[in-house]
Amino acid sequence: MITLILTQDGTSRPLHFDQSPITFGRSKDNTVALPNDRKVSRKHAKIERAGSVWKISDLDSGNGTKVNGLRIDVHELALEDQIKIGDAELVVRAIEEEETSESNLTTDVNLGSVE
Repeated sequence: MITLILTQDGTSRPLHFDQSPITFGRSKDNTVALPNDRKVSRKHAKIERAGSVWKISDLDSGNGTKVNGLRIDVHELALEDQIKIGDAELVVRAIEEEETSESNLTTDVNLGSVE
């Protein structure tokens, strides 16, 4: 499992994922949709498990994906890594290396208008 803290428009929320890939982008068919951020591509980035590690990959987005301030193509995630996708910021809070047999995937996070 991986836990991320997503901060956008001054609001933070935890996101917990057991399975991969986890996709990010403006399109509503992403795991985490960021539809109101014009700096985010329709298919911007993905996080996926590779063996016992989690990796983030930029999907040839227009504005890129940054981890700890550096633009990346692919990056192996570690605790407290800071990810920037458009105006959204994500921080890696927990990584569990063992795979679970249950499929508890947080899906369809739509961060359209936040009131």
